[in-house]
Amino acid sequence: MKSKRKVIIAVAPVAHVEKQVPTGARNPVRSGDIAREVLECARAGASLVHLHVRDEEGRQIAGLESFTRTIDLIRAESDIVLQGSTGGKSALSLEDRSASVNEPRVQMASLNMGSTNFGESVYINTWDDIRYWSAKMKRAKVIAELEVFDLSMIESILRLADEGSLERPLHFNFSLGFKGALAATADNIFRLKQALPPGSSWSFIHEGMEDFSL
Repeated sequence: MKSKRKVIIAVAPVAHVEKQVPTGARNPVRSGDIAREVLECARAGASLVHLHVRDEEGRQIAGLESFTRTIDLIRAESDIVLQGSTGGKSALSLEDRSASVNEPRVQMASLNMGSTNFGESVYINTWDDIRYWSAKMKRAKVIAELEVFDLSMIESILRLADEGSLERPLHFNFSLGFKGALAATADNIFRLKQALPPGSSWSFIHEGMEDFSL
């Protein structure tokens, strides 16, 4: 009898800062509401949470007061893996976009591996930006989740790994379905997976996913 394949279910309880959230959709912004959502998901089987640094009104900031309060509430009841973010508006400083890495309980952080179109705007992540965030994560002993929005970013990752800016083994996250980025289809997931180097792990998110068949 074949053993069952184990998978990690991640939860991202807060929409990205420019997303138009449909009326009636759950999008907690206050620390207590976020923590309750995370704990509910953890009880349902989620084992990783992706968190952004926001204030109590949902605005993206560099201060960690609300972020730390959220983690305090989560850690009081759960050992779910805590993942921070280097995402956010391109106009923010590199330090502000990686503020979550300054919280010592953060275990992982997303690392966007190139620039892409997000609808009518351009999401800028240069190689020097990536080197800065990767070095900061190394110092903090935070594991980088490499965010891939299209196939060319895998080539960038391999080059940055070869120069020593990224540490192997590499963990890739296919971030699909964003307007202007690679579509979320089974064919695209297959192409991305085929391009990965041996020994890598990977995960997948589908922006605005309502169909769970993928």
